[in-house]
Amino acid sequence: MKFREIKWFVVIQALAALFVFWGARAEAQSQSGERRQFLFNLGFEDYSKQIREALDKGAFEHELNRRQMNRNALMYESINASRELSIFIWNALDSQNLTEQKLEVLSQFTAKMLALKPLAPETDFPIEIMELADNERDIELAKWLDKQRRLQMETHTRKIVADIGFLLAEPGKELSSQELSKVYKLASVIVERTYLDELIGNTRFFGRSLLALLAREEKIGRLVAKDTLARVGALLKKAYGLRVENFIGDTMVMDGKDGDKLVKIKDGTQMLTKNLSAESLTISIAAIPKNLILRWKARFKGLVGNPLSSPFYVSAHDVASGITLNHRVRDLVSQSDTMIETGLSHIVYYQIKEDPRTGIKMPRVIHNYPSAVADASEKTANTGGVIITYPEQVIDRSHHSQVYFAHFNEERFKTEAQKYIAAHGYSPEFFKDTIQLELSADGTPTKSENAVSKPWKTKISENDFRDLHAETDAKVWSEKVLKRFTKTLENFSLRGVTFHWPDPYDFYILDSAYCSQTGEMAMQEAVNLPLEMQKSSWHWGLKALAKIGALGEYLEKSERWAALGKKLKSLPGVEKSLKITQIRIMAPSNLVIQKYMDGERIPLRSLNLEQRFSTSYGSYREFNEMRVRQLENILPRSNPEFKVLETKFIDPVRSFAASVRDIEYSFVMRASRGLTTHIDVSHIAAEGGRLGDQNLNRYNHGLLQCKRVFQ
Repeated sequence: MKFREIKWFVVIQALAALFVFWGARAEAQSQSGERRQFLFNLGFEDYSKQIREALDKGAFEHELNRRQMNRNALMYESINASRELSIFIWNALDSQNLTEQKLEVLSQFTAKMLALKPLAPETDFPIEIMELADNERDIELAKWLDKQRRLQMETHTRKIVADIGFLLAEPGKELSSQELSKVYKLASVIVERTYLDELIGNTRFFGRSLLALLAREEKIGRLVAKDTLARVGALLKKAYGLRVENFIGDTMVMDGKDGDKLVKIKDGTQMLTKNLSAESLTISIAAIPKNLILRWKARFKGLVGNPLSSPFYVSAHDVASGITLNHRVRDLVSQSDTMIETGLSHIVYYQIKEDPRTGIKMPRVIHNYPSAVADASEKTANTGGVIITYPEQVIDRSHHSQVYFAHFNEERFKTEAQKYIAAHGYSPEFFKDTIQLELSADGTPTKSENAVSKPWKTKISENDFRDLHAETDAKVWSEKVLKRFTKTLENFSLRGVTFHWPDPYDFYILDSAYCSQTGEMAMQEAVNLPLEMQKSSWHWGLKALAKIGALGEYLEKSERWAALGKKLKSLPGVEKSLKITQIRIMAPSNLVIQKYMDGERIPLRSLNLEQRFSTSYGSYREFNEMRVRQLENILPRSNPEFKVLETKFIDPVRSFAASVRDIEYSFVMRASRGLTTHIDVSHIAAEGGRLGDQNLNRYNHGLLQCKRVFQ
């Protein structure tokens, strides 16, 4: 062969190789894009970016919304990390031969991630700390737990990274140090939220995104085995007692007292929960349907609370000095399905996300929930607000014993809506009871003497309103209405709608609501219809106390009877009842019992005290312990980049709240061993709030740190 021919042969070969390389790269990018869009369709969007863009534009109503938007932007980084890590794993698997053995490892890892929970904390505390004076002891214990938790989070992250390395390893080929570094950074975000976030920490975003991509690959015929999803389901049930149906598809399987209960989920399905606490019981007693027929129907279905159930609830604090037979019996009664154990109070709303190409569905819940740590430091944390999460976060078996699912009856919903539209027509504003927000010196909402009304605005135009409600097919109309409804709830989370319970306030503010009111505001804003067509009422007992208070106010104006008036107002519950009964209430039980709602209450299987308080924690066994040790050399902890969770700034409000959770767990587990624990967690909450106030600027800095992971 002549030199010129050899030259051209080499050039052609090089061009062919380059063409193959760029073709493979384009194919990989195309697969990444398709997978990302698929996960976007199922709800794994970059909400953090959307929220930050809105914050940059100042697109929020008031200061409380800004706080909640910051909070949500930080929380939803877990969604981003879960999405990108799942895509990374599946892109790496593209170049491999997905044998039966490899699919088995993938199935096991997916099941692990669907069951991901924090590791249980130590319950044997250092003697030198326990011998300190009370207040000092409690705070030092919280700091010690924080240090132990950081080590746990770091180790847990490394086990997950090592497992991913094991999953993606091929003969003679391992993940590079750069790839392992990327996996570590994404996994650390997921693990941190799992351990420290009381609002989404129990939500398995990563497991779900992995499962969704697996279901997609199976659906489009790219897997050698056609039963991989079923295989994950079998592993999940056998190893963790979980049902794969609760993570993908539109059917929930509830662990009821009488066995598994299947519930079909649609857009707008509502779920009430019974929390084993006095506060939850109080809400279900105080706020009830106004209509007598609906009220008795709600009582018959067990939705209205019974005061007789109050003494039976057993908290972790109750058993700090030891578990007695009395505690065991009370705890069993509190979870029973009896006439006295009634009353469901917190309401959440289901949204179905669906990929149009594959038809794969994934239900999630949107609800408005108060921040458990807001009382310690409302300025640093917030009052809580609307969040996007999943059922396992809401149905926390440590504190929940019953659920109630309510579904819209399409025909009756359409009929009642037409009656309402005929009577009221279109309105550009609604709920004019709200006032403009003012903050007191300590950063909490307050009501001035010159409060200005600031009603909510209807988002649907009058033309769209008329077009929408002109639809004659009840099923089509209902689907359109509920799609708008759930999309508006989703937007509530992005614009930071906050939690605002009328007690201790006697006013409402725009873009703030409590759980049941949130649904009402979303329906009105989306389609200019009320969710609650039959109104709610305060309990007659509260109204009676309010009348006594009103009489007291009247008598106080008289010199002769002023002392009696003051005495009447000082009676237990009188002044509080006088305050809150002056404003409108929307009872959770009333929303689900409306004429156009069908529903079913499901008592959950009872758990003993140890089982209840252990449900917040899990275990983790890595595939190969040697890989975890090898990872210490590849990602050495001597490098600050590879011990992020040990050293990074963590908002003390969150850290100390996690310490409270861990100590309450220790109360029960130590008591089961015959040990007592005399610790006052209120000291810990207060200290977390104090430190949080000092570090307000660092809290916002944490948002920037998290953002850099994804750049």
